[in-house]
Amino acid sequence: MAAARLFDEVDDVSGVAAAALVPVADDIAQIMGNQLPDLVEKLWCLLTEQDDLAAASHAFMGLLSALLKCPDAKKFMKRHDLDNYLPKLWPFIAHNSTAVRKSTLQTLFALTTESAVS
Repeated sequence: MAAARLFDEVDDVSGVAAAALVPVADDIAQIMGNQLPDLVEKLWCLLTEQDDLAAASHAFMGLLSALLKCPDAKKFMKRHDLDNYLPKLWPFIAHNSTAVRKSTLQTLFALTTESAVS
């Protein structure tokens, strides 16, 4: 149910849904299987659609980071994906919220860890 709310038009609703899914990210990665790349891509899209002050940014980035740390997510990550994803993180490095900056650094770490990229 919470995963469906990620696609809600209201940022606050989708942000709460993302925050609720962070603790079960490993389970989500296992359950979604081949659909996991679509969820990760949707989170990237949600992040790029946010303005600088959106509270949902922290939740989206947190879920993205949690999913990228999962072994199942590492299976589909390719080195060329870094060219697309890393530039999307730069605006969040200077975000007003320390929580968003922390989640951004965790996502950056998850993306650039050697075992995360094949």
